[in-house]
Amino acid sequence: MESLIIGIAGGSGSGKSTIARLIASFWDVGSGSITVGGADIRSISADTSQDRLQKCQVQSKYVGRVTDFRHGVAYIRLNNGVNAIAHTCLDRRMPGKKDDVSFAVTKLDEERGVAVGIITRIIKQNL
Repeated sequence: MESLIIGIAGGSGSGKSTIARLIASFWDVGSGSITVGGADIRSISADTSQDRLQKCQVQSKYVGRVTDFRHGVAYIRLNNGVNAIAHTCLDRRMPGKKDDVSFAVTKLDEERGVAVGIITRIIKQNL
């Protein structure tokens, strides 16, 4: 059988990761391999966003990196693997993509699998 490479492109929030997770959980690889981001799907952890969310506690601070900033909302990947969103930044500067930030959790949104909170300060700007 021939090798086949398929690319999945789309904007943030369009479902690329969801498709990759579905492939990883429903496709039984008999021969060859299916890779996502260079990793064989058989080695991808079944760790879900709900499981990762348990690593956060309300009123705790974490370090993370801004992955996107749209319509006044910062999307952050915390160092413990949890996705987070912030609508407020206490630093006088505006956060940008790839900035390292300190993030305080105010709420855990279990339905969306994200931590919600505020950016308390920008640790390092990556201009």
